[in-house]
Amino acid sequence: MKLVEHYIMRGTRRLVLIIGRFSDLYFRQLLRTALSDRSGKWDISS
Repeated sequence: MKLVEHYIMRGTRRLVLIIGRFSDLYFRQLLRTALSDRSGKWDISS
């Protein structure tokens, strides 16, 4: 039982790390697209 719990803890930790990495990339992409859309709508240079 202790071994199974340890294995589950390792698996969940790895899963959380992978999910965190993917969500970070996803949010960066969302921010980049939002900023580009905003700069495109409110373009002062033109």
